[in-house]
Amino acid sequence: MDATLKGVIGLLEGTNIEARCAALVVLTQLGVDEERVARAAGEAVRNPNVLVRDFALGYFEHVKTPLALERVMPLLDAEDEPVRQRAVAILVPYGAAAVSAGKRALKDAPRRRLTALIDLFARVRTAAALDILFELMASDELDTNRAACDAVVAGVATLTDKERADLFGRAERLATGAKGHRTRLVAAAKLFGALADAKARKPVFAMLDAREPHVVRTHALSALVNCLRGKALTTSEVDIPAKIPARIATHSGPRADPRTRESTSRTSACP
Repeated sequence: MDATLKGVIGLLEGTNIEARCAALVVLTQLGVDEERVARAAGEAVRNPNVLVRDFALGYFEHVKTPLALERVMPLLDAEDEPVRQRAVAILVPYGAAAVSAGKRALKDAPRRRLTALIDLFARVRTAAALDILFELMASDELDTNRAACDAVVAGVATLTDKERADLFGRAERLATGAKGHRTRLVAAAKLFGALADAKARKPVFAMLDAREPHVVRTHALSALVNCLRGKALTTSEVDIPAKIPARIATHSGPRADPRTRESTSRTSACP
């Protein structure tokens, strides 16, 4: 480390706000990833001065260092949502290491940290991250269940065929293991609806049972509409009038001839 770099680091470690900001800009542009710099930048992210904190976050956004996990993870508790969002974006590229650190941070996590961690897991989307998200979906705590499910659903459109198949299997297991827990069934129904896979029709039909809570049947009905688009029901699947509203039939096959409906209506009206 030459004398000039030492001098810049000295400015970062000092107390003058303008000098600290200037030092962070220089070190960020140079991409200096030495431990002393990372530790000083880590201290700066906790600074109450917004400018210092902003430039320190910029350092971790551009310079990859193992110390980022240790220094940035606490920012998931920040009061300002933009700071939490930037912290999540910084942590995502660290993948498995970020998931491991995030899992430890789950214990007794306040709502804002929990929400940020769910976002982190959903964006990393490794098998370990999905394991955690599905554990949260198995929770009876409504807000936690919903946040985890919605985060997974938001990423469905970008999944590969292999990833979709894995997610489908996880949703199936979530539904099978629900055992009367309506929050789990609702989460599974939302996942089936997002995947819009014809194979989901069987577990979704099971959720339409009259014994299931109204909220479960409502979400299952929505999922079934997605799964039936462009496809017809098989005769062995279900008695439509007994199970679901007639409007589902409009999604499952060709429209009936209006004259046929009119004739049927007159016939049914006869004594």
